[in-house]
Amino acid sequence: MLCRIADPDAWTRGAAMALRPGGSLVVVDLHPAFQTVAGIDPLVVDWPYGGGGPHPEAVTGTYAEPGLSLPAHDTVQYPYSIGEIVTSAASAGLTVKHLGEHVAAEFDPRGILSRGGDGRYRLPFGVPTFPSCTRCAPCHRTRTPRSGPQEWDWL
Repeated sequence: MLCRIADPDAWTRGAAMALRPGGSLVVVDLHPAFQTVAGIDPLVVDWPYGGGGPHPEAVTGTYAEPGLSLPAHDTVQYPYSIGEIVTSAASAGLTVKHLGEHVAAEFDPRGILSRGGDGRYRLPFGVPTFPSCTRCAPCHRTRTPRSGPQEWDWL
């Protein structure tokens, strides 16, 4: 989850350097717009869309098990927009050739989505047009960093 990373540029550079020539990187995360939504009925938006600044909050649960109640603990997360995420990849020398925004997800990390007949989760806004998940296609490295400018291809 990219929102747990304080410096996405450093993370993206590190991920890019860790790839061997021909190696792949796939980034799948919750959509930043979806992360702004705290509740559906009534609609509550309590998270900034982008900016990357620290956003501290006390939480009593975990995204890994939305219904689990835990003792309150402090967390710090960092909201990034799609533009900030893609710019971070470009700054690391990656070329994005595909960015998918999906209106359905395989799980409901915040406990606010409705499960459809197909078993996938969506926001219950009639026509499903609000994205809940983002996917950057795999990339592979085509040159080693010492052989000249880094070139990356997204499959």
